[in-house]
Amino acid sequence: MLRSPSFRSLTTHMKLTSKVAVSLGLPLAIAGCGGSPASAGDGEKTDHIAQAFGESTCGGALPDVGGSSTYIINGYFQSSDGNYDHWPTCSHVFVAEGIMVNTYPTNYAYATYAGPIAQPSNYGCGAMWAAVSLWEDEGSAGWVKIADSPPAYGYQYGNECIAPTAMITIPDYARYKVIGQAGLIYSYVPVQIGAVNNSVR
Repeated sequence: MLRSPSFRSLTTHMKLTSKVAVSLGLPLAIAGCGGSPASAGDGEKTDHIAQAFGESTCGGALPDVGGSSTYIINGYFQSSDGNYDHWPTCSHVFVAEGIMVNTYPTNYAYATYAGPIAQPSNYGCGAMWAAVSLWEDEGSAGWVKIADSPPAYGYQYGNECIAPTAMITIPDYARYKVIGQAGLIYSYVPVQIGAVNNSVR
């Protein structure tokens, strides 16, 4: 059986990720972004199609949602399906543009998997993945890449799979583009992108 995640599941995921990271002595950045592909679990397939956001032109992709005067503070946008694409500017991505802040109530830009939730007994939790890229508007210099996350993979908690969330720390109060993608093995799925505060840690 497959089910869809919600913003509440993102908050739960981030709280659980933080607790697991602290208990294991791991940096939150590694746990929150899924760490290495080994996090998918022994014997699970981790050969996914996530782009590396390598295109130097990704910052020029027109936003699907938001705009220059939109504030993205503890909020998110979600694609209606997995058919998002900005080729040839930036392949297979969903783009939000808006003003975000690096202090409370917002600290992280994120992308979370918003497709059907895999079950440990069929696909395996590591079949789900998400990735995010953050670009800042630097005026005459144009859109400058802040960071790309590695793919975050779903993981098992109890008898359920938890949808993956990739996060990047927001460095300044500025206008940004949050560029995200998510998938189930080789298929792109809906993705939720936005900003979240540090209280979920």
